[in-house]
Amino acid sequence: MTTSFAGYMGKVVELDLTTRTSREYPWTDEDRRKYIGGKIMAAKVLDVLLTGHEEPFSEENPIVISTGPLTGTGVPCSGRFNISALSPQTGIVASSNCGGTFGYFLKKAGLDALIIRGKCDQHTWLEIDNGRFEFHSADDDGLWGLNVTPSQERIKELLEQKWGASRAFGQMVIGPAGENLVLFSGIVSDERAAGRTGLGAVMGWKNLKGISVTGNHEISVANPQKSREWNKKFFHMLRTHPLTGKQLPRMGTAGLVSPMQMRGMLATRNFSAGRFEHFDEVSGETLAEKHNIVNKGCVSCPIRCSRTVSLDGKSVKGPELETLGLLSANIENDDLELVLRLNNELDELGMDTISCAGTIAWAMEANEQGLWDCGLSFGNADELVQVIEDIAHRRGIGDELALGSKRLAARYGGEDFAIQSKGLELSAYEPRRAVGMGLGYATSNRGGCHLNGGYLVILEGLGLFVDPQTPHAKADATMMFQDLMEAIAAAGQCLFSS
Repeated sequence: MTTSFAGYMGKVVELDLTTRTSREYPWTDEDRRKYIGGKIMAAKVLDVLLTGHEEPFSEENPIVISTGPLTGTGVPCSGRFNISALSPQTGIVASSNCGGTFGYFLKKAGLDALIIRGKCDQHTWLEIDNGRFEFHSADDDGLWGLNVTPSQERIKELLEQKWGASRAFGQMVIGPAGENLVLFSGIVSDERAAGRTGLGAVMGWKNLKGISVTGNHEISVANPQKSREWNKKFFHMLRTHPLTGKQLPRMGTAGLVSPMQMRGMLATRNFSAGRFEHFDEVSGETLAEKHNIVNKGCVSCPIRCSRTVSLDGKSVKGPELETLGLLSANIENDDLELVLRLNNELDELGMDTISCAGTIAWAMEANEQGLWDCGLSFGNADELVQVIEDIAHRRGIGDELALGSKRLAARYGGEDFAIQSKGLELSAYEPRRAVGMGLGYATSNRGGCHLNGGYLVILEGLGLFVDPQTPHAKADATMMFQDLMEAIAAAGQCLFSS
């Protein structure tokens, strides 16, 4: 099905893993006009395909991987793609956004979106080449059971053996956490994660270890000359803006730790406080001074907010603000090197750092309250590397921690300090000091997410200075910001472009 719009490839494919057959999914220009792409497009597809009776772990639960019209066009910060399905963590339609290269190469393969249904009869990885699908055994090829980085390296090796040369391609994979159905497992493309809402477990249930994609289709723009002129202005604006041109390139999102501490917004001791006594040991300034090697960015991004740090002599991706705060202040851990290690371990195993850290903080308080004798306690984080490994492989207390804080609180008690919304653990912003952000957490359409909640904390002290504790106008501002965020994401851009 072709399109008259630039920015689109004009084709959406529905793939059935059970029968190994594919068909073109009907998606018209009227659909493109109404729903744009990304998460909004996926929501419409799921609205059509789901009846309301499906379970997250079922053949009837589709995974929708969708791009936006700006994805791959060279527009600043436009390398994003979306993954949506019923979430095993929240039980509702969920989505996760990613900055890896998979979305760009999906369009190079001639597809705007891929809808995956059914279940593989064995552990499988999928190869897409210019819209053609080939199934491979993840067991025979030695992929099942591997961590995220070795999985991607192995797929690269297999493809180069097949092609007899190196070609550019994108990929997305799950780690052991997804294979073992950890409810907050994610999906990784390159170093970037679609981490939230447990969609890695949906792939794992479908026996799908990963997908590679390549192609040589051209991604069109309506007016290349005007596009180049606009992009040049946009790049200049982002590079000269105080946030996107200075703070984020210098310290990444970790640079928000200090202002959050100053304003009492830094989640501490399972959100029982908003300031951490040893925050300076884990601040963005300390990370930049002692551990940062180089900055990286997603495709077509001038901001380059990602940190690369040294760990055991290797260069690995550093923590974002949410990970840094929740694995330090929120569990009372002032060892920054341990935070780097925990972050890398979670990435490699394929787990959402926010939900995992929030669940661990709940367990520490449950142990302190005498509700669950799990052996975890605030200020004692040395054993957490092993605990995280146990979660991914569903061993010992890890088998229960893999359920998340909402289900654990239903089992042991402690619902009042299970810090989640709709089953999704909150990110690192203390909502009692930013009530608009609290409203966003409560009304976000995927649960306790700062971005889908509208990120009103940026008005409440982390950029602008609206009174963070007044309710006045916060409902209207939250609605406006939520709509704005959704429109930007649907187009295929990173939300920092706002």
